[in-house]
Amino acid sequence: MQDQSKSKRGKPVIMLRPDHRISRQDIDRDALRVLDRLKRLGFTAYLTGAAVQNLLSGIVPIDFDIVTDARPGQIKRRFSNTYLIGRRFRLAHIHVKNGKFNEVATVRRDPDLPNKENPETAAK
Repeated sequence: MQDQSKSKRGKPVIMLRPDHRISRQDIDRDALRVLDRLKRLGFTAYLTGAAVQNLLSGIVPIDFDIVTDARPGQIKRRFSNTYLIGRRFRLAHIHVKNGKFNEVATVRRDPDLPNKENPETAAK
């Protein structure tokens, strides 16, 4: 059986419910609300980062990061409590109660795939 906790060449690994022991009860309610709302709006969204690693190790996470196919501007238009940060790679901070926020990043394209928007790289 392949170890699904590790990825080849830094590619993301999506673990389905039967493949892990993380319970929704262990995930921050506000992070779940963001995930659910993004999905209801038609976007793909996943919990990611150190929170997942901590949960798999039995450690209580401090914060919860989310990755989605929604672009930062789309997130800002759909969540009124959002601030965009970063210059080169924009991140959305969706602020919730008690000064907390969920960091939401947009999925980057696979560098191995040709860029369809640029005919020069698409031809390679």
